[in-house]
Amino acid sequence: MNDLDKSQMSDADKVLKWAEAKKLSEATASTILQLGFDSLEALALLTQEDLSKSKLPIGQQKLLIKSVRQTFFQSEEENDGDMMKRNSMADNSEELPASSSAGAHADCDQLPSGIVSKNHPSAAPNNPLYVKAHTQVLNEIECGNYKFTSSDPCIISPIWVIPKQDEGIRLIHDCSRPQGSSVNSLVSEIEKQRFQTLDDAAKLVRKKYFMRVEIDPIAMELRLPGDKLSLLNQELTDFGNRRRTSKKQLQSLAGKLNWASTVVHGGRVFLRIIDSITQLQGDWHKILIKGDIMQDILWWQNFISTFNGRLTPLTYSKFLSRLKHSLSHIGINPDQYSGHSLRRGGASFALECGIPTELIHSQGDWKSDAYKRYIDPSLDHRHVVMDTFAKRIQEKL
Repeated sequence: MNDLDKSQMSDADKVLKWAEAKKLSEATASTILQLGFDSLEALALLTQEDLSKSKLPIGQQKLLIKSVRQTFFQSEEENDGDMMKRNSMADNSEELPASSSAGAHADCDQLPSGIVSKNHPSAAPNNPLYVKAHTQVLNEIECGNYKFTSSDPCIISPIWVIPKQDEGIRLIHDCSRPQGSSVNSLVSEIEKQRFQTLDDAAKLVRKKYFMRVEIDPIAMELRLPGDKLSLLNQELTDFGNRRRTSKKQLQSLAGKLNWASTVVHGGRVFLRIIDSITQLQGDWHKILIKGDIMQDILWWQNFISTFNGRLTPLTYSKFLSRLKHSLSHIGINPDQYSGHSLRRGGASFALECGIPTELIHSQGDWKSDAYKRYIDPSLDHRHVVMDTFAKRIQEKL
């Protein structure tokens, strides 16, 4: 099959082609699609539990799970027993180089040397994704994201290749292998770790994309790229036309909308879908699309394009500097105010305006109920409360 034919194939056709190559029956291939695993990316998430309620013969179930593991994963036995010496990246070996895991550090004096884990089967030379993965590794080296080392690192983590819907691939550095001697096995004090965020990337405006979000240094804006926006709109339309959906499908949509809400103004308020997920137990238990679920979907359909994009964040230090300068300019002592004053004042003002507390909670992005300590009703507001009590008591007498 040439490249043109592959590009014209739908995601479902690729799954069927994969099933045929793995010598799975037509009934098995149809069941995969019926369960909702209609792309190679989704197929990589298939587990034995997903097949528990299907009518597939046990032999086909086992063959299917084995095929998924061979294509996308490395078996537990291979991972546990794999402690071979690392070959140099400068070698002419056909294997992709395993990755040295950056971003997590440990004292090598406390570690055994030469901990190397074999790459997952998806990164093996006989895998159809190998060529793309090899090209991606070379590209990462050229961009300076991968660097050659003068000596072997203490731990070499395996590479795992995941296909993407746009015909590309995603390289995953599996920091959980080999078990017991992986990078993650040595991570302990979480408070000493710091993970990159979208706001961190916004400061690096020389980069055009970060975590699939477009960074526009000219407009000083973060937004969803056009292709991602189109795909999300299509998925929202599909959900809007359904009568019911499964827990797994709802989780997938909620995850995408939660990611989109980082750059879509007001989107975080309309994620009540997450509350509906907690009502379902099994992955394939279904719920009617109505009420809050439908209202949230309609909001995203109507406003995702309009509200796509937000200005790059103003850092706390710059905001505080501007606040104190403005207060001094109008003759107010800036030492009596801080950035937190606006958090407390904003919550109190919202209450005075009659805003429900749950909306105050959401609008202020509080993860806990700490905002309740900031609400400070005015004397007039307290009088209204007492007047209401008095009138109700008089009605009872």
